[in-house]
Amino acid sequence: MTHGMPALLEALTVNAWFAALPQDLRVRMVAGSIRLHLQSGETLLRRGGTPDAWYGVLRGVVRVSILGKDGRS
Repeated sequence: MTHGMPALLEALTVNAWFAALPQDLRVRMVAGSIRLHLQSGETLLRRGGTPDAWYGVLRGVVRVSILGKDGRS
């Protein structure tokens, strides 16, 4: 599903890193974006996996962790 570009650009521009990018780059990033809805506890990317995109969080939080050999974060 693609986003409404103006609304997504506005939502992402509150982030200082994104806002500092040149306007044409911000537009290209948003134009090529897709929305993912993840449920609590769902895994986005596993260790050793190859990321195939740039991920941004519009709402909520993402926990980034690596499990040790003992199984703890």
